[in-house]
Amino acid sequence: MRVFYDHQIFCRQNFGGISRYFFELIKGFANNQQIQSSFSARFTNNFFANELINERNLLSTASFKGKKDIVRLLNDFITQKKLQKQEFDIYHPTYYNSHLLKYNIGKPLVVTVHDLVDEKFNNINPKFTGLIAQRKEMIQRADRVIAISESTRKDLLELFSIPADKICTIYHGNSLQADINPLGNRKKYILYVGSRSGIHKNFTAFLNAAILFLKKESDYQLICAGDNPFTAKELALINQYNLSNKIIHQAIVNDEQLARLYVDASLLIYPSLYEGFGFPIVEAFACGCPVLTNSASSMIEIAADEAFYFSSNYPEEMCTDILNALHNHEQREIKTKAGILKAKDFTWQNTLQKTTAVYQTLGS
Repeated sequence: MRVFYDHQIFCRQNFGGISRYFFELIKGFANNQQIQSSFSARFTNNFFANELINERNLLSTASFKGKKDIVRLLNDFITQKKLQKQEFDIYHPTYYNSHLLKYNIGKPLVVTVHDLVDEKFNNINPKFTGLIAQRKEMIQRADRVIAISESTRKDLLELFSIPADKICTIYHGNSLQADINPLGNRKKYILYVGSRSGIHKNFTAFLNAAILFLKKESDYQLICAGDNPFTAKELALINQYNLSNKIIHQAIVNDEQLARLYVDASLLIYPSLYEGFGFPIVEAFACGCPVLTNSASSMIEIAADEAFYFSSNYPEEMCTDILNALHNHEQREIKTKAGILKAKDFTWQNTLQKTTAVYQTLGS
């Protein structure tokens, strides 16, 4: 059975959870006797795609004005040609450009829904109207929909008129490997991983809580790991309290660096109000890093009893919760050891097996 993955997410992200997911699928099916995978990204800065392409070209390495648009157009053209040739049995797009569907004539469609944050938080924002409409079309036209958590599955059933048996829940796996000692010495920093944009990320409330925390624990730092540097608004708040040497941004360059950030951190803070899955929770667990998160959407589903939870989203209470998670040594030890075991429930092998089963319900 031949499955085709397109370029979309690899042109949108340099290093992110959705592109990691499709990378693991494509890589995992490379030597699979049941599934043959192909994908159409040829020019991209994406960390994972460049591992799959195994070749470097001018458009992958150069930096110039207008590059992003040129790369998108080239990859769009390649994808359209591959869709028109129909040399596959199933089309599994990596994002939600429904315009590409007109090139896919009669082949089964599988769509993975990672979250419905725009539908829940940005549905009256004109900036997201197009994406919301395209995602709706993709979901309604799909032969099978993969939800990455039961929380996301529940959202799909609430927001779309699609049969429940059309949706299958398949969790992500964990990609990070690290030599860990759950009782080892930690460096004095708390860690935030991932995007900070969007009201659902709850980052402004957390940043204000972190400022209060750093006033009380002056020997600690906050490291924010992710693609985008601090915004002008974030910098203004940090500088207002003279904390530029305490609140630090680090770009994520590879899995080894990311794993080391988890291993050395005293605590991962994941304050989000809504996530489809929450990669950083599982990654932190796998690296022996204790987690403090919100008991909302998929976070409580994924983290269960192995995490600490915020009691509220007011900065003062959040600061207290950070201090409690850091200084409750008995609970930290229990939750850290339990988290290491919990992470073993999330493997890409399981993801591949369950995804194969979905494909087999559609393929010839």
